[in-house]
Amino acid sequence: MAIYVSRGEQEKPDIWIMRGTNEILSRVKNLLLNCRVELLIALPPQLVSFADRIEPLMATLKEKGVRSLILTSPDLPPDTASRLERYSEIRTRKTMYGGGLVSDSREVVLLLGGGEQGGLPLAIWASHHGLASFAKDYFEFLWNSPETLTL
Repeated sequence: MAIYVSRGEQEKPDIWIMRGTNEILSRVKNLLLNCRVELLIALPPQLVSFADRIEPLMATLKEKGVRSLILTSPDLPPDTASRLERYSEIRTRKTMYGGGLVSDSREVVLLLGGGEQGGLPLAIWASHHGLASFAKDYFEFLWNSPETLTL
């Protein structure tokens, strides 16, 4: 351990693993409330119900001038899509590998689906710049790929 410590800096970023819908939604709401410039959301089919829960905060973000982009499944119900289009630009793609949110390239929630503890939803939250930048780059890659369609 002493050799490792002497060869480089140790970093202790804030990274949290969350289980359960309430805990995840609480962290997502904080992320949305702290967003100032840009919000990126990847919403796969199994998480479409999540859209209804964040819609009121999306309206607040639009009022603050936050640019938001939502990448989702073509299976998004038309009524949900039309509501979200009031606040965000939406694109769809058939294949998505998970979901998440990136706020201002500095904070990220990665939605991982069911966990081992009774199928509770599982997510990772981090305020690590490197992880948030990686998530943003991946989102933009999917957003701009030929398989992604404008709604």
